[in-house]
Amino acid sequence: MQDYKLPAGLRDNFGPQATQKESVRHYLTGLFQRHHYTLIETSLLEYGTSLAPTSCRPKASTGS
Repeated sequence: MQDYKLPAGLRDNFGPQATQKESVRHYLTGLFQRHHYTLIETSLLEYGTSLAPTSCRPKASTGS
């Protein structure tokens, strides 16, 4: 088994934990679909600037 570390706040789930998590995900997905919600899959990674509040983002240069 490969010895590696995940970033803080992340963990791998396996066995009963993974099974329970998938069961809940499956139930909730079905529930939302029955109420006509559409599934959206977002990117796993984002640029840090896209997550920052608007006031913290760098200002675009005006070219002057």
